[in-house]
Amino acid sequence: MISIKKNYIFNTVYIILNTLIPLITIPYLNRTLGPESMGKVTFAISFVMYFSTFSGLINPVFAMRELAKIRNLHQQKNKLFSFLFFLNMIIKLFTLIVYLLLIFILEKTKENTFLFIIIGTHLVFEIFSIEWVYQAHEEYGKIVGMNIFCKVLSLLIIFLAVKTQRDYNFYALSSIVAMSLPFMLNFLLKRRMILFQKPDLIPSQVFFYLKSSFPFYLLALFANFFSNIDKLLGGFLIGNTYVGLYSIADKIILLSTSFSTSLTTVLIPRITYLYYKNELEDFYTKLVKAFKFILFLTFPLMVGIFIVA
Repeated sequence: MISIKKNYIFNTVYIILNTLIPLITIPYLNRTLGPESMGKVTFAISFVMYFSTFSGLINPVFAMRELAKIRNLHQQKNKLFSFLFFLNMIIKLFTLIVYLLLIFILEKTKENTFLFIIIGTHLVFEIFSIEWVYQAHEEYGKIVGMNIFCKVLSLLIIFLAVKTQRDYNFYALSSIVAMSLPFMLNFLLKRRMILFQKPDLIPSQVFFYLKSSFPFYLLALFANFFSNIDKLLGGFLIGNTYVGLYSIADKIILLSTSFSTSLTTVLIPRITYLYYKNELEDFYTKLVKAFKFILFLTFPLMVGIFIVA
């Protein structure tokens, strides 16, 4: 079993990459695209993220927790994975249809339909998002490896294809490569730990899992709403230029919080497994240590951000 310390390092690298690479590319993009073109892409991503969140009735944290309970019971694990995957696929496909209809109706999205189609492919890739399977098995190294590969590919697209303000579609493509392509690659490499079975989508089971996942869904919904509403309203009300400028500061805050949130993500599958196995002493010990470590990190980060601001 991989140690929590190693997984914490892997997951911290993973979250930092998602935030740090945009900070590396911002000076170049600011010179070539400018705030207005960058704001167009940021606004499109924020718009798509709402559809992504609304379609997340099978919440990844919930799915990871349920799979972590039975990760050593292969037949039950395969059955549960297949059920959750196909149920999630049906919901995502329905959301994708609604999204495609809206981008051809709303005035704001009709201005850059092709851009919204590019960013909208994120909803397609999300169908194959099974990172929760790797997380349930505490295989964070594989997730990080795929993300590093896709981030490097994304950087190549930016520096080779983005040359003028009109090249914002290439910037959008690089964002999809970095953000969404790992879903497909991780899906193709899943066979070593899990296999498909024909799922029985019995209405009572569907209702049970949707009901069980709903509290996790609500938390993700509110978190996404408050993290994207500023950029979404900014795009509608004051223009893409201001969204582009604002998003730079927002990425700095996200980078700071990643150090504490990464431990929580790593800890969930382990403590779920311990609780399910009734190993309560180890369960509470790890919770207390994690809480102390998060306090140790977050307070200096908070003070540092206030000083820099």
